[in-house]
Formats: sequence, C-alpha cells, structure tokens
Amino acid sequence: KKMVLEQKKLRTSALLEGQRQEMRELEEETKALHLDVSRINDAFQRSERKAADVQGATEEVELGFQQKLKGIEAKCRRLERSMGRQRKSVGQLRAELVEAERQIMLWERKIDLEREMQQVLDPNMGQAEATAMKK
Repeated sequence: KKMVLEQKKLRTSALLEGQRQEMRELEEETKALHLDVSRINDAFQRSERKAADVQGATEEVELGFQQKLKGIEAKCRRLERSMGRQRKSVGQLRAELVEAERQIMLWERKIDLEREMQQVLDPNMGQAEATAMKK
C-alpha cells in the first residue's frame, strides 16, 4: 500500500509539476502578450499623434492658401476696377481728341477763308495784271 501511495504521490507530483510548468509558460506568454499589446498601444498613440499633427499642418496650409486666395481675389477686383476707370479715361481722352481735331479743322478752315478774304480785299492784288492790260 505504501508503494501504491508513493507511486500515486509521484504521479501527482509529476502532474503538479507539469501544471506548474504549464502555468509558468502561460504566465510568460501572458507577459509577452501584455508587452505586445503595450507596444501596439504605443504605436497606435504615436500614429494618432502623427495623424493629429498632419491634420493640424493641413489645416494651417489650407488656411494659408485661403488667405492668399482672398488677397489675390481682392487684388484682382482692384485691378478690374482700375482697368474700368482706365478704359473710361481712354474713352474720354479719345472724345476730347476728336473734338480737338474738329476744332483744329474749323480753325484751319477759318484761316483759309480769312486768307482768301484778304486776297480779295487787297488793292494790290491783280494790279500787275491790270497794268499789263493797260499797256
């Protein structure tokens, strides 16, 4: 009976030692899994921070582009208004030029008429021909 008990004790001890070994292995695997989960969480947090940084940078760039675009649009509107004023000014200058040319032509015509009138009224005009006829 003692022998049976000793064999039973040896089997139980061996079984117990096997279970203890299995528990140590499971604990090591659990620790390894915890370490893996911790690494994954760290990587995820780094990824989240980088995504937030990229999002922030993207928003900054977008805001900068929007501000530049608004500035360019405002400048474009100012230039368009200036071009409109310049076109209007050119139109007025052309009208003034046409009027000045018309006035010049009128004055030239008046001068020509005055010359003709002076020639007609000049008593010396035609004297040479009249003297030549008298001879």
